Amino acid sequence: MAESLSVRAFINRYPEFATQPQERLALAIEDAGPWVDARRWGPCYQQGLASLAAHFVWSMPDMSGDAAAAGAKGAVIAERAGDLQVGYAAAPSGGIGDAWLMTSVYGQRYVALRRRAGMGAV
Repeated sequence: MAESLSVRAFINRYPEFATQPQERLALAIEDAGPWVDARRWGPCYQQGLASLAAHFVWSMPDMSGDAAAAGAKGAVIAERAGDLQVGYAAAPSGGIGDAWLMTSVYGQRYVALRRRAGMGAV
């Protein structure tokens, strides 16, 4: 069985989350666990687990209580300066697939690593 990812190892990989409460990071790592099979991911396991956990932390509501911080995110498809208006791309109809992961660099890295793990060694 692969070694679990510690909060310390997570922060070493993603120091931008060092100011987050350790309990929050530990929960994100725990939540990401079922999504990443150590046997299938092999040497990419720690990176995949950390990337998905980082995406989870990034997408959680702001600790200041700003629930809007966890609102839907997507590619900006329209902007306007007067009266500030921003339009975001919607998830494809019929299922969100990986769209929710593509909203952060962490999720994008997870998807790229998942594809690599699925292909085997290249």
